[in-house]
Amino acid sequence: MRALESYLPANRPSASFGPDRRRLLIYEALAALMTTAGAWLAAEGKTWGWLGAVFFGLCVVVFVLQMIPGAARLRLDAEGFHVRSLYSGTTIRWSEVREFRVGNVGWRRLFGPPMVGYPLREGSSFSGRALRMVRAASGVEGALPERYGSSREDLVRLLNAWREYHAGESVVNCV
Repeated sequence: MRALESYLPANRPSASFGPDRRRLLIYEALAALMTTAGAWLAAEGKTWGWLGAVFFGLCVVVFVLQMIPGAARLRLDAEGFHVRSLYSGTTIRWSEVREFRVGNVGWRRLFGPPMVGYPLREGSSFSGRALRMVRAASGVEGALPERYGSSREDLVRLLNAWREYHAGESVVNCV
């Protein structure tokens, strides 16, 4: 992410961020390599090689689709934040989010890098039994699928700045 200050809500009415293309290219290359290895094993008579070839082949397709402009992005505006991944998106109003924070979410609590997560307020339009179960397991109801070319900590600071500016509430010690 370029200079964080240029994306603050006082400096612009909206901001939009795309996926980290370099990271996607690395993942795509690794998935293509694994697809090739699976196909080679399948050609050697290992039936489970097909499983690897199909799985990693689908991963290549997903990574290619994520790189197409408009397929994945994070957009911030006065209403809230809009997350789009594989042409499917959701909008969450700033007033529905308590805070943004870095943490291990879901299965990533056991292994994997931390993500930018957000607990929702009670009575949110997204509330329900399923989200209560997700919160019990991970501590948050939602998480961003991407870092959008920035560090997690910078992204949390930026999102909390937008939330505070438009929802009028401050968050302390969220990073």
